[in-house]
Amino acid sequence: MSTGLFSLAIVDRQLFDTLMWEDNIGEWSTFFAFMLAGLIGLRSVFSKKSAPGANRLLNTNWVALLGLSVLCLFAAGEEISWAQRVFGFQPPEVFQQQNFQQELNVHNVLQARGFAPWIFFTGICLGYGLLLPILASLLRNRFKDGLLGWILSAAPSIHLAPWFTLTGLVYWHTISNMDLEAAELMFGMLFLADVSNRAACLQQHESHTKPVSSAKSLILLICAIALGGLTNPLLERFVIKVDPNLVAQTLNELQAIGRELEEYQGINPGIIESGVLADFRLYFGVRRDWLRFPDNGSGFLNSESSDESHSNLRRDYFLDPWNNAYWIRFQGTQPIYLYSFGPNRRLDTIMGDDMGVPNPDDVRGDDIGIWITNMKFN
Repeated sequence: MSTGLFSLAIVDRQLFDTLMWEDNIGEWSTFFAFMLAGLIGLRSVFSKKSAPGANRLLNTNWVALLGLSVLCLFAAGEEISWAQRVFGFQPPEVFQQQNFQQELNVHNVLQARGFAPWIFFTGICLGYGLLLPILASLLRNRFKDGLLGWILSAAPSIHLAPWFTLTGLVYWHTISNMDLEAAELMFGMLFLADVSNRAACLQQHESHTKPVSSAKSLILLICAIALGGLTNPLLERFVIKVDPNLVAQTLNELQAIGRELEEYQGINPGIIESGVLADFRLYFGVRRDWLRFPDNGSGFLNSESSDESHSNLRRDYFLDPWNNAYWIRFQGTQPIYLYSFGPNRRLDTIMGDDMGVPNPDDVRGDDIGIWITNMKFN
C-alpha cells in the first residue's frame, strides 16, 4: 500500500490529493482501519478463549490488546470528528472556541495549544513501532519481571518495524496536508495489522511476536479501503437529504456576508498586498483579525430567509445551515470566493494551491458559493 501511495503521488498528484482529501476515500479508509482494529481487538479480548491465565507473555498481550483496541476506537472517532459532518450537528461551544477547525475532536484542540501531531505520530512510529520491538528482541530474556519486563513483553512484532519506520519518516517530512492524510492511512493500517495479529495469537495462545500474516493483513486492508470507498455513496443514498430551502438560505447568507465585506472593506489589507493564496474559515479569519465585520458579523443572519434555530451560535461562529463553517478563498485583488460545503457537508471542489480562486465552471457537487467582484482595496 505504501508503494502504491508513493507511486500515485508522483505519477498523478491531482488524483492523489483528491483521494486523500478530507471526507474522501482516504479519510474514510483510515476510519475503518482503526474501527476494524478496535472491534477485532475487543472481540478477541472478551472471547472465552482469550481469558488471562498463567502465561505472563499472553497476559501482557491481553492487557496491551485491550488498551490498543480502546485507543483505536478513539482514533476512529477522532478521524471523522465523531460523525459531526455526517449528521450535521453542532459541537459543544467549547470546540467552536478552542478548535481552529470548529470540529468535534480533541486533537485539533490540542493542536491549537501548540501540539504538533507530526512529532507525536513520528514518535509513536519510531518509538513503539521500531525502537520497542528492537529492545524487546535484545532484552526480553534479561528483564522478565517488573515494569520494564512488562513493557518489553508488550512490544509489537518486529516484522512491522520497517513499515512503522517508513510511516514515521513520511510524517516527519510531510509537505502538504494530503501527505499527512496518507501517513494517517498508513498509520491506521499498521495498527490494524498489529491488533489483528495480537488478537489471533491471543486466541491461539501463541506469542504475538511471531511474523504477521501477510494474507490476513492484505484482506483487512482491502476491506478497510472498500468500506472507505462505499461510505460516501451510501451516505448520499440513505443519510444526506437536500432541502432546496436550506440551499436558498445558504445563498442568501453568503450574499449578506459578501455585502458586509464589500461595505466594510473587511479584509486585512496586508493579506491582499502579500498576494498569497488565502483559504480559511470565516470565524478563524475573524479570530486572527484577517476579517472584520460590522456588529461582529451578525448581519448575515438577519436576512428574511434565515432560520432562527441556534441563530446565536451560528452568528457567532459563522456556521451554515448544516452547522459547517463558511469559508473564504482569495488571492491578491482577484474576485473573492465565499462558499459552503453544501448539503453533503464535504468539499466536492478539490482546490489545490495551484488552482487559485475557482471560477463558476470549476465548482463541483453540491458546493454553494458566490464571488465578490466589487471589493475596493485601499
